[in-house]
Amino acid sequence: QLTDEARRIQRASWIWKRLLKRVDARFIVLSKFILGQLGNDVASALIYSPFDGTRFVATRTRHAELRRRLIERIGCCEESFVVGLPGRFGESKRQLLLVEAAYQLRERGHLRLHYVFLGSEHNSNRYETLVRERVQDAGLCGEITFLPFESHPEDVIAAFDCAVIPSFNEPFGRVAVECL
Repeated sequence: QLTDEARRIQRASWIWKRLLKRVDARFIVLSKFILGQLGNDVASALIYSPFDGTRFVATRTRHAELRRRLIERIGCCEESFVVGLPGRFGESKRQLLLVEAAYQLRERGHLRLHYVFLGSEHNSNRYETLVRERVQDAGLCGEITFLPFESHPEDVIAAFDCAVIPSFNEPFGRVAVECL
């Protein structure tokens, strides 16, 4: 016997399948489960996600060691709470928002925070230059570190005490999954 919740899900699935048959569309899905849900009547293709989460899971168990190495690398005190923002620089990623938040938090007396922007290409675009200028103008040079792009960022990400991803108006980014 089905619960009310199971009936609602079953009905929604049935409605979804009926709608798909009426729409001339093609779908790309990232799992066999979703492909199976679409049925044979819907034009679809399965493409496996290029994200390899196993790289990131293995580093989580070594957080203390990786954190110690990051602290040495960036030169902040061991008591600092390390907030990381990984990813390329761009307006949609909103690194400036984190700079403004860092400034506000410092003004309110939160002095044990250190921010790491991972993925810097050293003034490679106008937005990154703007972010760096704002950090300097706000007097945050000792509290914000810019680290260069790394092809395997998992050790640095695992060393963060907290990851911040303030981007909006973009699809779900894989960097959010990598930071979990």
